[in-house]
Amino acid sequence: MDVLNQVVAAEETYFLNGGNRECLLDLVRQLRSKYQSVRMSGCDKRHIMAMLLVLRRIKQTIILEDRLVEMVDSEASCIKSTVKRLLSETISAGCKYNDDGKTTNHENEQKYTVPKTRINFPMDISQFLRAWLRDNMDNPYPSDAEKMYFCQNTGLGLAQINNWFINARRRILPFMKGECINFK
Repeated sequence: MDVLNQVVAAEETYFLNGGNRECLLDLVRQLRSKYQSVRMSGCDKRHIMAMLLVLRRIKQTIILEDRLVEMVDSEASCIKSTVKRLLSETISAGCKYNDDGKTTNHENEQKYTVPKTRINFPMDISQFLRAWLRDNMDNPYPSDAEKMYFCQNTGLGLAQINNWFINARRRILPFMKGECINFK
C-alpha cells in the first residue's frame, strides 16, 4: 500500500509542478525497486492493479500532452508560413528598395493585374429571383426565411442572394417600377 501511495503522490507532484518529466521518471524508477521488493513479499493483487491503473493514467496524460504539443507546433508553423507569405506579397506589391537599401512605398505606381471575369447566374435562377422581385416591388426586402428558401432552390449562398438583391434594388427595380407606371 505504501508503494501505491507513493505512485499517486508522484502523479500529483507531476501535475502540480507543471509536468517535469525527469522528476517523474526518477520517482517511477525508485518506486519500481520498492515494488519489486513488495511483490516478493506477497502484496495484495488489488494494490498492484490500482498501481497499474495510476501508471496507465500517467502514461495517457503524457501521450495527450505530446499530441497537444504537436498540434500547437503544427498550427504555429502554419500561421508563421501564412504571415511570411502575406509579408512577401505586401513587400513585392508596394515596396521597392532604394540605392541605400531602405524600402520605399510606391502606392501611386500602377498595379498590373488580370481582371477577374464576371460570371452571370443561369437564366432560370435570375428569372426565379426577378419574379419574386416583381411580385414584391413595394417591399423588395426578403425575410431571412425567404432568403433561406432562395438558397435552397437556387443553390446560391446567402451572401450571393444578399448581393443579388442589393444590386437588383439599384439596377432592376427602377426599370420594373417604370414599366409598371407605363402600363397603368
